Amino acid sequence: YFMELNSIRLQKRKCFGLINQEGKEIVTPIYKEIGNFGKYKKDAALVTSFMKWYGFIDVNGKEIVPAEYRNLDDAIKELNN
Repeated sequence: YFMELNSIRLQKRKCFGLINQEGKEIVTPIYKEIGNFGKYKKDAALVTSFMKWYGFIDVNGKEIVPAEYRNLDDAIKELNN
């Protein structure tokens, strides 16, 4: 689902981010994991920090739910508010 949004998952060392098809970084590689867009909400992807905190980014790389939720259900609830 990344290619449909014209973004590619980027890994530097053990950190993940996103780049567009021109190679421009749109999400700095700071996350332990970046999920697929659309799993929890259209045009949003789950991100997980190295401290196991959850949040969401949008297709432009903006953190729409900060990765500050210890419980995934709380992050999902915030996403849907």
